[in-house]
Amino acid sequence: ACFVTMGACSPIHKNQYALWKLLKHSSFLAACPFLWYLVSLLPPTQLQGCLWHATSTLPTLVSFCVLACSVIHETVMEQTSSAGGHVELQKMCLSYWSCWPLVTLLGNLVTSIPEIVPHDEAEQLSVTLQRVLLIFVAWMQLWQGSYIF
Repeated sequence: ACFVTMGACSPIHKNQYALWKLLKHSSFLAACPFLWYLVSLLPPTQLQGCLWHATSTLPTLVSFCVLACSVIHETVMEQTSSAGGHVELQKMCLSYWSCWPLVTLLGNLVTSIPEIVPHDEAEQLSVTLQRVLLIFVAWMQLWQGSYIF
């Protein structure tokens, strides 16, 4: 019975990383309504600023922190041989910055919809799309969705 149990768990153990990624991205589906509620609490006049800070300021600060920590970490690494999660943080920052031009382009397009499309509902459409883009950026940063691209 022990060998049968070990045989059944072997594929799960081999694909543990893929299973972890699947569970992590599935948790976004559970968190998405809560994020939508939080983003809907923001006044429409502040959405553009929040979107800009979420797409540029926050990732810049995180990247600087990772860079500063990597310099400190290199001196510690001379005494040890394990790279640990620091390389993962650097990969996460690089993967986000590789998607940054597209995110910035989408942000500029979404905020300029009322000027491009002369329609009564254009302002509301712009606000809704800014909220969607904020949640998309949260997925890219917190759930590391930028790895997929």
